[in-house]
Amino acid sequence: MKHVILIFAVALLFSFTKRTNAITGTYAVSSGDPSQIELVLTADQHFTYRDYSDQQNKINVSGSWALKGNKVVLTATEKGVRFHDKWSLSADQNSVHARKGLCWYSLCRME
Repeated sequence: MKHVILIFAVALLFSFTKRTNAITGTYAVSSGDPSQIELVLTADQHFTYRDYSDQQNKINVSGSWALKGNKVVLTATEKGVRFHDKWSLSADQNSVHARKGLCWYSLCRME
């Protein structure tokens, strides 16, 4: 019985790692967009996020990310910065979508 539990635990660990690695990369708006919105997810579960859509309040944050179901949840190391911190992953994993109030964002995978 212990062997069955151990095998199941190892299989679960590998399946989670594979899915996490599959979504790493850069998600952004088109290169000509002046907002320069970009979300970078790395394999070591760190992220950087940039949003220049409001030139008076540019956002540059970094921290850690976690995958919860089909949502990417961002936790910034900077405190008090308001930004899109929950992103829904598309079924094909080629885009992410977020909503904060009445502001909706869609970013496409760039790599």
